[in-house]
Amino acid sequence: PLSQPLSEPSPGNLRALLDILVDPLAALSRAVRHPKSGWVPYLVLILAAALAVVVYFSKVDGSWLIEHILARIPRAARAHAAREVSLSVLYASTLAGVVLETSVGLVIVGAYYYVMLSLAGRDVTFFRMLSLAAWTSFPTLFGTLAAMAVVAVSGPHIPLSALNPTALAYLLDIHPGARLYDAASSFSLLMPWTWGLAV
Repeated sequence: PLSQPLSEPSPGNLRALLDILVDPLAALSRAVRHPKSGWVPYLVLILAAALAVVVYFSKVDGSWLIEHILARIPRAARAHAAREVSLSVLYASTLAGVVLETSVGLVIVGAYYYVMLSLAGRDVTFFRMLSLAAWTSFPTLFGTLAAMAVVAVSGPHIPLSALNPTALAYLLDIHPGARLYDAASSFSLLMPWTWGLAV
């Protein structure tokens, strides 16, 4: 992708979003040459994730969710936590969490691309690599859509892990506190797709 001419025109946003699925090489080539286009997948991912949180909290039984979370806290700290935890706090922290996680994750991946390609002697800029990171992350949108589908067909007793239904922890029913939970919750079935786009 880095070998394509810099004069290549920028496509429309809708075409770019479709190309990342059907013609990823062309889409990523344009992403590198038009770093401002990285705002398109970034905003789509952020808005979709925020919508998933809104859908989740509009459906979940708030009292059940709080009890579900408090049950995982050591008994000695449970009384204090119960005074601090509320549905509005969970709502706001989850919403802020998805925005921060997406943003920081893209910056880290973009920095990684920049450092690796710079060490390899390629003429790149950080903002071009940030755009590349945003576009290669676009398939994670399907995980967000899957989360909304899971919430839509579920009852009111839905754990927060339902917001990440492509994670191994959710698929294998590994609960918080279990030995492999951290590793399993950090790996998504969509990761190989995003890795493949980055190669």
